[in-house]
Amino acid sequence: MQTKLQTNRRGPPPVRNRADFAAALGDNLAAVVHSNKGLPLLAAIAISLVAGLIALLWPEPAAANHGTHLLLLADAPTNIGAVEYSTLSETLPTAPASAATAAIGVRDIEVALTDAGGVDAFAWTAVPAGVNWDISGSWLFRAYVRTEFSGRLWIAARVYRISSSGIRTEIIYTLDSTRYDTTTAYQLMQWTAAIPPGTTLNSSEHIGMAFFVTPDADDPGQIAYLAVDDTAAQSDVGAVANEVVVIPPTPTPTVPPAASPTPGPPAHNFKSPYTSSTSSCAGCHRVHTSPAPQALQDGWPEEQTCFACHDGTGGPDIFTEFQRVSRMPVQATVGIHSLSEWRTQQSSAFSGANRHVECTDCHNPHYAAAGNHTIGSAFAFGPQQGVWGIETDYSLVLPLSPPAFTPVDRVTFQYELCLKCHSSWAYGASPPITPSGGFPQTDQSAEFNPANASYHPITAIGKNSFIQGDGTSYASSLINGLTPTSRLVCSDCHGSSSPTAPAGPHGSDNAFILTGPWSRNTGTSTPNDLCFTCHDYNVYANPANDRAPWDERTGFSEPDRNLHAIMVGARNKANNDDPIVCMDCHVAIPHGYDRDHLIGFTGDGLPYVDRPYAEGLSTIDTWQASGAWTFDSCGTAMDSCK
Repeated sequence: MQTKLQTNRRGPPPVRNRADFAAALGDNLAAVVHSNKGLPLLAAIAISLVAGLIALLWPEPAAANHGTHLLLLADAPTNIGAVEYSTLSETLPTAPASAATAAIGVRDIEVALTDAGGVDAFAWTAVPAGVNWDISGSWLFRAYVRTEFSGRLWIAARVYRISSSGIRTEIIYTLDSTRYDTTTAYQLMQWTAAIPPGTTLNSSEHIGMAFFVTPDADDPGQIAYLAVDDTAAQSDVGAVANEVVVIPPTPTPTVPPAASPTPGPPAHNFKSPYTSSTSSCAGCHRVHTSPAPQALQDGWPEEQTCFACHDGTGGPDIFTEFQRVSRMPVQATVGIHSLSEWRTQQSSAFSGANRHVECTDCHNPHYAAAGNHTIGSAFAFGPQQGVWGIETDYSLVLPLSPPAFTPVDRVTFQYELCLKCHSSWAYGASPPITPSGGFPQTDQSAEFNPANASYHPITAIGKNSFIQGDGTSYASSLINGLTPTSRLVCSDCHGSSSPTAPAGPHGSDNAFILTGPWSRNTGTSTPNDLCFTCHDYNVYANPANDRAPWDERTGFSEPDRNLHAIMVGARNKANNDDPIVCMDCHVAIPHGYDRDHLIGFTGDGLPYVDRPYAEGLSTIDTWQASGAWTFDSCGTAMDSCK
């Protein structure tokens, strides 16, 4: 939403900055001079002196004010993502008066005031691109409420941040402490509440409000009404202690682009350069007497030709990886792959009945080279040389939305290869459910969208600077050569469970072809869990590190405690006192999410939040700067913890 509520309509304009202050004080001095029959010149001198004094003592802030706004409750529907909201409008209502209603009935049970369709929250326009809004300060809530009969009740409001996909996160809950005796005529209920300092909305986020009533006595059948679109009873909200302030967003860290790796010599070029007498092609092909389609040497299906060497006898042992519990299903289909795919580059080749993966979908056998991935870069490396994929363009899309896709003949970055199958480019709006253990596959291209509030740095450098609010770095919590400006490749997490196996997501004994376990135990078992490949186990999950020095803490810390180390492994009362694990706070598909720090609320539901209990982390009471968190910041969730 936005800010100030009460300007221009009720009383004199507020003093918001030095210009307002100077003008108001100058006007008052001029009035005093005039009332004492002084000369106009004296008034001018007084105003000039005041303006100079204010300029000296009250410098104009560098941040730009976005102005003051009276936000009226309106019945017009607005969709944010796939979620319907009512609107907060600066336009005076012209439609017939309407109301949000609540069947109150039972004493001390809070109920939401909703429209006829059950919509209970009002939302304002999105924060424009390129800025953030500081919405902290004192807010005024004005609600006109009536009941069918005389009654007694309290009214409260919740303030939300709403993501571009419609997900709302509670910022504050505020209750009017006055108990009202209601009548059949609308009466004004007015109260203030403070939004914590430093509360900001990011670009594309919205501010939202919902209102609730709590009866003081049982009164079955009683209906409460909240005035909406009513010119006589204009319910509204807004900030009174400050304005919405436009501030520059924290930039995504940037570093000079690394040079693309120099292609290595093709690994299958057994005799280079080729000549008229070269017979190396016969290692894989038999032209006239092949027992299989496509002139392959070693039979059918296709992968048998590759396994002739890649069983460890003539090259890296990939065959063993494809026998593991979780694996790329190269052996599940026969004859679907077509040699024309690289020429036509059509998404239909990877969707529906054509869904498949073969060795040559990820590797160009005539161009692939030996070599290993460079830690911290997103480039495709030797074995992926020369394979085609899809380039992504995120410049015109909202968070958690897929990019524009363009096929490329040779990938530069590894994700361009992986998204050829693992994105809506391949399967549109109908993601497959196999072979992912029965879970519907998600659109990784949307999850790695750099416009998301948080994501692992696959398509762009991450947004977390690993800097505490006081300027102290905790970048040392990243291990194995990673830094805050590192990029990742998909195979940093997806690969063999054996550390000695060839690199790449061929197969693993862990679910989802992961290099380490990611489950309802991750965070409480061993440093071998997936997260601790990059994030130092001793910092994030070792309870002995709960009061470690700053350079061994995380952003989820307070001045004298490392809250990560305190919480992980502690008792979760919402889950039968089982240990608290990473998934109790973070999303179950940790590619990217439209909430900071990959935080998922229990109410978000599948597939991103999959918790075997109904309570737990459902809101953040107060979003804090890095290093400034406390137990009270997550007080609602802490009630369910140790």
